[in-house]
Amino acid sequence: MKTDRVEEHVGEAADEIELMDIINVLWSRKKLILLGTLACMMGAALWSSRLPNVYRVTAVFKPGQTGQIINHSREYVDDTEAIANRIKSGIYDPQVIQEVSSTEPIEQLPWRVKTNKDNHQISVSLEHHDSALAQAALNALMGAVADTYGLQVSVYSNLLQTGLERKEVQIEGLDSKKAYLEDAITKQRKSLQLNLRKLDNQLAMKSRAVEEQERAITAKQRELVTKLERIETLKKKRKITEEKKGSVLAHLEQIENNMQFLLEGRNSLVQKSPLEQDEFKLLLFSDLGQKSIEYANNLRKSTKDIDLEVEDLALQIRIQEAAMADIEQVQIENIKGEIANIRSAMQGLKRDQEDRKNAFDKWLAKTEQDVTELDEKKRMLQLGMAEVTEKIKLVSPLTVLSRPVRTLKPIGPRTGLNVSLATLAGFLLSIFLAFFLEYLAEMRMRRGEDTAVMIEHPSRPPSLTDLSDEEPHSAGVSG
Repeated sequence: MKTDRVEEHVGEAADEIELMDIINVLWSRKKLILLGTLACMMGAALWSSRLPNVYRVTAVFKPGQTGQIINHSREYVDDTEAIANRIKSGIYDPQVIQEVSSTEPIEQLPWRVKTNKDNHQISVSLEHHDSALAQAALNALMGAVADTYGLQVSVYSNLLQTGLERKEVQIEGLDSKKAYLEDAITKQRKSLQLNLRKLDNQLAMKSRAVEEQERAITAKQRELVTKLERIETLKKKRKITEEKKGSVLAHLEQIENNMQFLLEGRNSLVQKSPLEQDEFKLLLFSDLGQKSIEYANNLRKSTKDIDLEVEDLALQIRIQEAAMADIEQVQIENIKGEIANIRSAMQGLKRDQEDRKNAFDKWLAKTEQDVTELDEKKRMLQLGMAEVTEKIKLVSPLTVLSRPVRTLKPIGPRTGLNVSLATLAGFLLSIFLAFFLEYLAEMRMRRGEDTAVMIEHPSRPPSLTDLSDEEPHSAGVSG
């Protein structure tokens, strides 16, 4: 019957351990737990009181900057996390330990490193009982970090300075080229003005020559008009003379008729008898005849004079016409040809002026475009210089934001924390020990029960299953 009771409790203990069993164990071992906890607490207090005071020294710095701006943010010589990892890994510890030269042997420095990605700050702390040693170690650490990236910062600075000097040289070259082009523009403009002035003077001379030739043509034309008028006058005079000759001839014919009548009258008187002759009439007829003959001779002489005068007038007319023809065909044509030549030369001079102006305008437009391009290049270089100057201003080595500062009060040893942890650890160890002792007691009790069972039932030896199944029941019974 006892065996059946053990089997019933085995199933229940396999599912859960009842709370009352645990409380019974703790209550039965309360002195052990209390004494163990107090011992650990007092030991921790005694140990903490013997430890030296520990101070924390903290320094804050920023890595060096290269002066470059990438994605609208300044570029640093290295990432803050990378620098922090280098410090934590102990890369700088040998150099720091050597610089500190402490009489106390130091194997590794327990650096505490915090980073702020927003402002790229690195905070390094060192906890040590010797605050002066910690401060010296932090100073040596910052010096080592600065030395590590100092060459890189110097290279960036030199590159930027070289770029700035190169841009200054380029700007000086652009200024020299611009001054040369502006001087060339001034010289070419003066040369063009001088050439245009010369061409204007030549055109003025040609224009005056044309005016003189035109005045010569006008004079020749006036001379032709005068000669024509003179020829017309001579022709009129010849006509008048010819008409006078006709009148003289008509008068001469009349005189000759009268002379014939007088001769016939005188002859008729001569043929009459002397008695019948009238001397007075005969004398009258003779005198009239003589005078008529003399008058007729004078008229004939006048006719010859008129003929000579007509011939002379005709000769003068022919001479004037020949001179007029010579003037019209030779001199005027020559003058007109000269005028045409002068005007052709003037057209050539004007074309030369236009060609010079057009060539200068094209050259000037290209040169001014070159000057504008030089100004634009200079402006871009100046912007580049301003950008490089700003980058040079941004270049900086390691920047110490806060020198190593020691805490006013010691941060260790943390007696309260140590005692609390020791108390908690002692309490847990005491509980563990209590359960272990309870387990040992149950094992002894179970062995006694197994011996009794063997005595009662010698034919059935206890199996391993029975031993394992009875443990929870035994624990429950003892509780």
